[in-house]
Amino acid sequence: MIRFAPHAPGLALAIALATPVLSQEAPADVEAVIAAMGLEQIIEVMRLEGIDYGEDIGADLLAGSPTAEWAAQVDRIYDTDRMMARMIAGLEAELDGVDTAPIVAFFTSETGAKVGQLVFAAWRLASSTATSRSALRAAVSCSTPF
Repeated sequence: MIRFAPHAPGLALAIALATPVLSQEAPADVEAVIAAMGLEQIIEVMRLEGIDYGEDIGADLLAGSPTAEWAAQVDRIYDTDRMMARMIAGLEAELDGVDTAPIVAFFTSETGAKVGQLVFAAWRLASSTATSRSALRAAVSCSTPF
């Protein structure tokens, strides 16, 4: 059994919060990729998943219902502005010197847009608590070994 020091969750949250937030300004080519990919929607789903997971962790680590302080820390960690700034910084680094026109062309094409919509819809569905519980029940009741 793993035991956490009483301050370990708070320490991890403090480290995450202490990391500086980067500027949200992005070069035009990176902005075009962000818009084509629908990154703002993706970050919103990531936020919802993170907050849900944070509630689960809080319930496990704090022996019951997470406190308002815990919820506030989780909310700060999954702040969409902060997350977007980090994604922009990562994309800027990865796309430096890359011709982004083919990326934007794909994600704005009929095929690329459809792929993006389907992946996003599947991700939202998979992150649904009801869907997760249904999948878990189905897996547990399955008589065929995997």
